[in-house]
Amino acid sequence: MTIPESIMLADVSLILQILALIILVYSILKFKRSNRKKEDIDTHGKIASIAFALVLITVVYMAYSAYNLFQLWISVGVSLTTPIVMLVSLHGLLGVITLIFAALFVANRWKWKKVGYMRSIAATWTITFLGGIIIYSYMYL
Repeated sequence: MTIPESIMLADVSLILQILALIILVYSILKFKRSNRKKEDIDTHGKIASIAFALVLITVVYMAYSAYNLFQLWISVGVSLTTPIVMLVSLHGLLGVITLIFAALFVANRWKWKKVGYMRSIAATWTITFLGGIIIYSYMYL
């Protein structure tokens, strides 16, 4: 069985990112509706970790794709100040920041895990995700 040519790795990456965001939102809503006991916090953490793992899978493709894209842009003389180049750069920077802080939460290395920090990371993740949607739309639609 062969995969149709219309399905690209970018499509798979986008689907995994959407799935990760849905899982993250589910873990947040599930926790908000719980009694907020230790078990509920643990369940929330485990579900959010699944979302994080899905994102990590897509990062390999995105990093490779971004590297090749920048090489192409440089070789054909695209200005690094064009909006799409700047958006891809910002998306990558926010993505790295989000991944670092999310990894700290998943690894449980932060003694000061607080709702405010979690909300900040969720917001950064969402902004990065929306940037990815814009980039995907520009590049593939």
